[in-house]
Amino acid sequence: MKEFFKEQFLFNQWANEKLLDFIDEHDLKNDRINPVFSHLTLAQVIWCDRLNNRPTPVNINEWASWPWEEIEKKNRESNQKLFEFVNGHQDDDFKEIVEFINTSGASHSKSVRQVITQVIHYANFHRGQISIIIHEDNITAPSTDYLDFENS
Repeated sequence: MKEFFKEQFLFNQWANEKLLDFIDEHDLKNDRINPVFSHLTLAQVIWCDRLNNRPTPVNINEWASWPWEEIEKKNRESNQKLFEFVNGHQDDDFKEIVEFINTSGASHSKSVRQVITQVIHYANFHRGQISIIIHEDNITAPSTDYLDFENS
């Protein structure tokens, strides 16, 4: 399981970086893309904190738009921390329970495996949203498919 999740976070980092670089190169930073990429990144930061038993803020503006440089920096940092978290654990550790309070103030308990799976799928979902926004401007977004990662 550890090796699988390490590969998933390498994919996540690759896909985020590919999209970040494309947006940067094509000067597509705008009031539609920035909030979604900020949200994707904030989710990674929050889940990283939860996995490491650090408190996370409640009642935050989950759709605040950060400056582009902040998105890039926090995205890279959170991807690296998530990869390091996985790398520092053994297969049995992924069954451990993480207790946290969500951004609405409700208490939850999920396994590390469930949390990591959530982080990966959540990022995929929001990268898809960003790609749709790019396509709406008649620009072909780069593929961030897992198989393209495997072939790179």
